[in-house]
Amino acid sequence: MERPRRGWEIPGDHVVCMYKIIVTPNASVRGVASKVIRYASIGEKEARQKQEYERFNAEIISWYETSKRVGLVMISYPPEMFDAKYGGIASLLSVIAGWNVSMNEILRVKLLDVFLPEKITKEFEGPRWSPDKIRRKLRTGGEQNCFLRVPIYPRLAYPEDYEHRIKCLLKKAPEIAPDIIADSELLFNHEFCSIDKRIDIMSKFNKHVESMMDAKERVETKTGCKTLFFINVSGKPSYTLEKTEAVKEAGLDGITLNVLTTGFSLLEDLRSKFKNLIIYARANAHALLTRGNSVGISFDVLAKLFKIAGADIIYTGAPCGSLDRVKPLDDHVADIRHRNTIVRNPIYNIEPALPSISGGVHLGNLQVNILLAGVPLQITVGDGIYNFPWARNNLDRIADVIRLFKKAIYIITQRKENMWDDHEFRELRHKKCRTYFMEEGKCVDPTDKEIKDVLRRWVYPEFRDVLEKWERGK
Repeated sequence: MERPRRGWEIPGDHVVCMYKIIVTPNASVRGVASKVIRYASIGEKEARQKQEYERFNAEIISWYETSKRVGLVMISYPPEMFDAKYGGIASLLSVIAGWNVSMNEILRVKLLDVFLPEKITKEFEGPRWSPDKIRRKLRTGGEQNCFLRVPIYPRLAYPEDYEHRIKCLLKKAPEIAPDIIADSELLFNHEFCSIDKRIDIMSKFNKHVESMMDAKERVETKTGCKTLFFINVSGKPSYTLEKTEAVKEAGLDGITLNVLTTGFSLLEDLRSKFKNLIIYARANAHALLTRGNSVGISFDVLAKLFKIAGADIIYTGAPCGSLDRVKPLDDHVADIRHRNTIVRNPIYNIEPALPSISGGVHLGNLQVNILLAGVPLQITVGDGIYNFPWARNNLDRIADVIRLFKKAIYIITQRKENMWDDHEFRELRHKKCRTYFMEEGKCVDPTDKEIKDVLRRWVYPEFRDVLEKWERGK
């Protein structure tokens, strides 16, 4: 059966949702869908008795059964049902994923997609920092469109370790440094490493980088100049607002927020109050909602809601990594490509945001991830840097590993060349770090049976030459 066409803009002013519904043995998909739209209104009995309330009635615009008791249903909700201006995402989800999809006749239900009209999106702030604005803030030369984010490891670090790792990451700054240095999402306001202490440490290094740039008259290099500093402010609303204000006062660049554990409304509030800060939306706990084939909310919907709520950088998953792959590789890459399109493209008044990949990204699979995820892109690398042979037992060499990643990103995304044709990377792979790259999963082979067809089908057009050179080089 043909897969329903999915998009991110629709004509008209209705919110349209696509559901996958599995009903109980004595129910029908069509009958249950009819109840869903009645229950989503002011009430079944009241809707029949009061004609003036017809404008609140939802409608079934298409449905079909994929098998017995299993169906796909598209429901159109009139904009009058939502209070997007004051209720925000909470109002939206209360209608499209509320008690109307909790009735007994529904055995399982999953919200696959939501199509938002301009009448709704105009009530949301959306991202304030597009990929172009982030690039300008980094003060990079050329057309850099792939940014390296390095979290501070260990994830639960004592202040002295926290400070030492930032110092090592910035050892060769500003010429060679991560584009973004960020807190771990596991660090909150622990007694052993409080957020105030972390803000002070990052503020000190931020001023140090700024002073070095001023001394060099802000020299533009291929690897970037300014490093952006992000603090994890996730927590209770009052705490998050207070600490975000502290981040702003310290002159830092952005914040990390675990949106699903802190709430969409908090993200919307932060966006409206702190327009000068870049917001990175983490999706911690998303697997509990998105992994089920017939239960929960799809990651596409979450990405769209993160974006309209105001996130500038949004986690979307890595094509070839260690997280979130529960489907065959071809389907997994197709989903990520569609999700990245949602994040990158404007939705009426909502500006583009920056997709972020993370989880098991290292030098051996960096190229395939870029070819399949496309650009602009943020790449988060943790273990891939800290556990590289040079840095594993010598933190002072982390800056050298960062240089390798920045060089590889530059070769792939700006020169449009195969990184493995470069002499230094060939030496690393076949001689200097041969054992490391021979470990299982450490180096992707473009002629491998599983990856070959996926690469040829899903590689972004601007990287087709890179793929051809890679295959020839292999």
